[in-house]
Amino acid sequence: MSDRVIAGTIRSTSRVGLQSVDGIELTALRAECDVDRVFKGPPTEHVGFTWFSFAPPPNDSGGVVGSTPPISSFRSGTHYLVLLRKKRDQWVVSVPLYALEVKLASPPPSSGHDNLSEAPPHVRNQAIAEELETAALRLPEPQAGMTGYAPWYFAPVFDLIGGCADPFFRRFLSSRSAELRAAAQRWLALIADKKLACGNELTIDSN
Repeated sequence: MSDRVIAGTIRSTSRVGLQSVDGIELTALRAECDVDRVFKGPPTEHVGFTWFSFAPPPNDSGGVVGSTPPISSFRSGTHYLVLLRKKRDQWVVSVPLYALEVKLASPPPSSGHDNLSEAPPHVRNQAIAEELETAALRLPEPQAGMTGYAPWYFAPVFDLIGGCADPFFRRFLSSRSAELRAAAQRWLALIADKKLACGNELTIDSN
């Protein structure tokens, strides 16, 4: 559903104002992003896009208490995988409000600009998976009794490269966290159960 998929570092964010999205009044924000990799869509070294947050409640409303999925929260200086779509003459996040951005590890200073927009889908998927794997492997060891944040990356890596993720999951089998080891074992069991072999099971092109 995305017209553009990039990896980039947020340079700045600013509030634009209130905007109605699917009949819901949200706060529209502008992000300026320095792009180091393009996985899908037109190549660029910089892109500005709109993202959304909840609109502040009226002063006399007392606010609203509820439980919702995480919402988007782009932070300046942070490196993300960003999924965008074209809306009229501007770029907006592919899913309004709810978090679709994924934190990545900081790119090396010499990484330069990498354009994979014309690469075959499996090459782009592999490159995105490698970014996610790097981010997961650089996370600190979780506290005892917790899985930490690494498993957040397990599902998208599997969706992108299937059985090729086997070595990635196996890296976590040596973790001191029993919970993290168990999470990796579950994904390895899924690969085994589905009899997935690297390179011949996925043809995803729906980033």
